[in-house]
Amino acid sequence: DSGLVSRRGGKFLELECCLRSTDGDFARLSMLTRPVRLSGSEALDATPTDLDESLLRRFQPDERHDGPVVRALPKRLEEVTSQGTLVGEGSTSFFVSRSDCEIADQWQNVRLPDWFASGREQLVLRHPNRTLTTGLREPMSRFLAEFRRPMYFGDEGALRTRAYEYGGTLSFIHEITCMLPGMNEAQRPLCATGIEEFSLRN
Repeated sequence: DSGLVSRRGGKFLELECCLRSTDGDFARLSMLTRPVRLSGSEALDATPTDLDESLLRRFQPDERHDGPVVRALPKRLEEVTSQGTLVGEGSTSFFVSRSDCEIADQWQNVRLPDWFASGREQLVLRHPNRTLTTGLREPMSRFLAEFRRPMYFGDEGALRTRAYEYGGTLSFIHEITCMLPGMNEAQRPLCATGIEEFSLRN
């Protein structure tokens, strides 16, 4: 079951999707996106924009919501880092290749979970704390992510991963920054943030 909702007068589009079996829902996806308008040039460059009225009219009244947008990641990030126990941390780097990009040479959003998973796996394999093996042994129970700015073909990224134990859950927190020339670590722009969560065995 899936549905698309316009939020705040077309400023955002929210996709909800549930996968279910005879035993009930087993996976749920919620995605909040910002519409963009293509310039029409060969570069396929685009700028963020709200949906125009002709598109908004295609949404039924119950598909147009003007209430506040709920962002789950910032609240969970603050909760885990302020109340949880740091188990381990590490960092790695990566290169944005052609295969990571769509036709406008901008990274594809579908690659983000792969980079997060790589950071988690490297932390588990390189760190002596056995609690971290939950990140390879157990199924992921929750995934939260936000994009802050794009990366492009040829960019180098730095991925910082921290693992926290909190409330019976092992949370891997990831931050991707762009390693731009002439910038030190503190100046690197934040491109994406995410949390992968795994239930700890009793």
